[in-house]
Amino acid sequence: MKNTDNNILTTLRGYFLLAAADLALYPEGSPEHIRAEHSAANTSRTVFELFGAAAAEALREEAVQKWPKLGGIA
Repeated sequence: MKNTDNNILTTLRGYFLLAAADLALYPEGSPEHIRAEHSAANTSRTVFELFGAAAAEALREEAVQKWPKLGGIA
């Protein structure tokens, strides 16, 4: 079961980081940016619900490290 959890978290991490990259790439207010905001928020919420606050915060911190202008990412 632990391996399955790691696979799920790895997949969700990828989705979150792709959404964060889109947030950094597209201008605020554009349809792509809004879609990325929703994707990042939904993925973060899923990680929080399945793996807890620490895992969700680790994802957010990783995204902010890669794209510093995302300091306010939820």
